[in-house]
Amino acid sequence: MVNTLISEVRNSLRDASEVQYSAEAIGSALLDAELVIVAYKPEATAEDVEVTTVEGARQAIPADYLRVLDIKHNGTLAEPGRSIRLVAREHLDLMAPNWRGANTEPEARQYTYDEHNPRVFELSPPVVAGTVVATLAKRPAEYDDLTTATPTVGPEYRPALIEYALYRLFSEDTEGSVNESRSRKHYANFFNFLGVKVQNEARVSPWQPERKV
Repeated sequence: MVNTLISEVRNSLRDASEVQYSAEAIGSALLDAELVIVAYKPEATAEDVEVTTVEGARQAIPADYLRVLDIKHNGTLAEPGRSIRLVAREHLDLMAPNWRGANTEPEARQYTYDEHNPRVFELSPPVVAGTVVATLAKRPAEYDDLTTATPTVGPEYRPALIEYALYRLFSEDTEGSVNESRSRKHYANFFNFLGVKVQNEARVSPWQPERKV
């Protein structure tokens, strides 16, 4: 529960009287942590979803999801149809330059998508309106009520959530060198939990770390 995480963060902040950090400020930092986690680990919120398709090749995922991880098959979860395999768009363009304008069919055989536009995918052959099953990364839900809200990411990401929240909150209060040092420590801990390597912490943004190899 988010309220439990807020209590843990507050204990680390040594602000039991809630003088310096409000529950809303800590909750905002935790939600930001979820967004950053999903940016680097989209599998953290992965779900198999029935996506309603429109007629044609170009398709879009629902607004409450962030990106395509896989397109599995035609049909529904209860009644799966033909499998759909990933293919490079360059291959489709080379083999059939006009593939997007081909006659529509009831089921797709292949899909492709662009990493730079991960909320859109294309089906080949183009399909009639129907349904496919996709694995999508869910957008972390807003914390409408801090007393009942639950993080969208799983419990295995709890340490990372706490470390990022501490990083954010200490970084907003760096009048003294102690808080600045704490902020940098929690920043490094957060990316260590994610298995992400950050080089030259003084200059690299939290949004631009390098993955460990």
